[in-house]
Amino acid sequence: MVEDAKFLKRKIRAGSIDVHPTEKALVVHYETEATILGELGNPMVGDRKESQKIIRVRNLNENTDIPELAKKIISSCKLISENKYPQVEHLLKYLLNRKETKIVKNQKPSIISETLADPGAFDSTEIDEIAHLAELDDYLELLYEGISEKLRASALILQLARNPDNLEELFQNETLIGALARVLREDWKKSTDLATNIAYIFFCFSSFSNFHGVILHFKIGALIMNIIDHELKKYDLWVEELDRKHKLSNNKSETGLTTDDKCLVDEAQSNYETSFLKYTSLVRKQEQLFRVSFYLLLNISEDLSVEIKMHNKGIVSMICKCLNRDNFELLILLVSFLKKLSIFSENKDEMLKNGIIEKLSKMLCRPEEDLVNLCLRLLYNLSFDTSARLEMVSKGVLNKIVGLLENTQHQPVALYILYHLTTEAQSRPAFVNTQCLPFLKKLILENPEEKSDLIPMALGINLVLDNQCANAMLGESRCFKLMSKRAIKFRDQLIMKLLRNATRNNDLLKLKMVDFLPELLKIVTDEKPFLMNTPRNLYPSTKPTRYDELKISGKKHLNIEVLNSKINQNNTSSLLGNRLKMKIYKTDDGNNGSCGEGDDNDKEKDDDDDDENEFRKKEEDFKFECLGCLANLNLKDIQYSKVITEFSLLKWIKSHLESVHVQKPNDILNRTPEVINGFGPSFSSSMFPNHPDDEILEIVRMLSAICQDPDAGKMVIEAGVVHNLISLLNGACWLVCVDISTVITKTFDTTFL
Repeated sequence: MVEDAKFLKRKIRAGSIDVHPTEKALVVHYETEATILGELGNPMVGDRKESQKIIRVRNLNENTDIPELAKKIISSCKLISENKYPQVEHLLKYLLNRKETKIVKNQKPSIISETLADPGAFDSTEIDEIAHLAELDDYLELLYEGISEKLRASALILQLARNPDNLEELFQNETLIGALARVLREDWKKSTDLATNIAYIFFCFSSFSNFHGVILHFKIGALIMNIIDHELKKYDLWVEELDRKHKLSNNKSETGLTTDDKCLVDEAQSNYETSFLKYTSLVRKQEQLFRVSFYLLLNISEDLSVEIKMHNKGIVSMICKCLNRDNFELLILLVSFLKKLSIFSENKDEMLKNGIIEKLSKMLCRPEEDLVNLCLRLLYNLSFDTSARLEMVSKGVLNKIVGLLENTQHQPVALYILYHLTTEAQSRPAFVNTQCLPFLKKLILENPEEKSDLIPMALGINLVLDNQCANAMLGESRCFKLMSKRAIKFRDQLIMKLLRNATRNNDLLKLKMVDFLPELLKIVTDEKPFLMNTPRNLYPSTKPTRYDELKISGKKHLNIEVLNSKINQNNTSSLLGNRLKMKIYKTDDGNNGSCGEGDDNDKEKDDDDDDENEFRKKEEDFKFECLGCLANLNLKDIQYSKVITEFSLLKWIKSHLESVHVQKPNDILNRTPEVINGFGPSFSSSMFPNHPDDEILEIVRMLSAICQDPDAGKMVIEAGVVHNLISLLNGACWLVCVDISTVITKTFDTTFL
């Protein structure tokens, strides 16, 4: 029958027109019908195939003449009849309105997502064909042809790979995957577009961890890193060549040139412009290759062993070299990759060697808020390193971070970074000429909540240790007064600690604190517990407090202690002891058969006790900070003799010094090695059980301040406080050196006992 076939008849039927779902293009559907006719004209074999033609309109914008463009499309495409002109015009208008909206100034910032977007369509992926899984064998054959055929095959396979539903079937075709890996390994230098397409295909596989095996099997990661390294060297050569031509073209402005020289300069200018256009095109294609390549490496680096291999091959250096690009999508990918790598000190050190601080400083000025926030997060990871903190201050990063404090999106991470910077004493003076101090002052005084926020307060507490910062923040009389009143009104130990640090070595602020001397003395010497007007105190409790809520509040309080470098051993042990007793009590009740309302009441009572203990701990911390403020007031102009008389201060001091239990030498020597190495408290006190040693120190400092007044000094001697101080010295000698050797023990026994 085939031998009788004489003619081939092909008929094309035009179909519907639609817009492309992702790209700026029209999709024309059509059907091709092929029929083989016999000698007599009768049909012998027939077949139909549905196809699509994609018409891209990449230059479509607000200035485009849409009616004229519609006519041009109809005239150039035979599949669209003239009677469909209104439909084509309507679809073009739809595409125009579907474009991404531009960033509006003062627009509400978008919520930052850690997930990066799909790279999208590149120049190398554009092809006027629709790929089908049924034709994979045809695409495989094209991979054994020339570069143009390989490029076409890779673009079609990439169309399929970008649909996650097709990845499993592509993965099962081992011959195809092997051919793609071979072509990438052999021909990546011959065509950047071909390398981009195949790297993009493997990136699609890397998006799912169950396909990582095939990438590791063909060592695609190592190959991709070799490609990136080669492209970076090519980029350096492009820049060098472009700079050379640019210098030649600039010689046109020089005087005294002959006509022939000017012609040569004009020619050089023309060559430079041509080279610049070519350079721009090459860089754009290179950045497309970098996007899919680094994205692939980021995906497979979730395996720690793979990340270590990347580090050994210099992945950090490669990424840092690419940070001078201007492509937003590439930059946000690179910074995300660096943020992931920065959790390891080896990678962090490599970043600092490659000048990461200066590169990130430039990126903080970019308009894209998502990128800026990622840069801040990377800086936060780096700020755990001392050299990085000092470099941030010296390279001007501090001012840029402070400038982002007003942005609510960047404020939390910016405050964390600034807090880390203030841990270096030499960096604190740099804050004086910034807007950080006025911002903190406003944040503290205008806080609608009674409890101060931890991180801003920790930042302020560190800053006021520098006298210049303390004067700039609290030098204004009204500000210091408002801050002190707020601390006393809300019993805020954080604000009081800030005032304590500020008045430590600042005579100007000490004078301002004198106005609050009576109130501070009343707080410290008042033995009655302070009751806050909370609902629990005003009304009987009807709902038991959940244990998870108590644990959360306990963690928050622990963070405050960490920031203030206080180790609360006694309170922790007592709290654990109370909980242990509570559990034993409930177990005994259970064994006795008691249950029901009695257990609920006991639980509510225990919850109340925990709340009371927590409140008592906060009140104790507040009183301790007030005591520290009083100890700072070592001014000669204060008539402490009157203060002592009015508040019975010496009686209070003597009673607390006498109640202190001093550790005896034998007690210290009998401590366990863990306690000795941990430098446990040498004193215990009933007033400040959580600050035993610190309380003694502050009381002694306050006595030193009192003795600045000669009359008050005499009263101290007459009250017999000196004997209490001598007893403290007899015990405190062991704080200098604790050694269990017999020689040291004998020496101290004969000297002090």
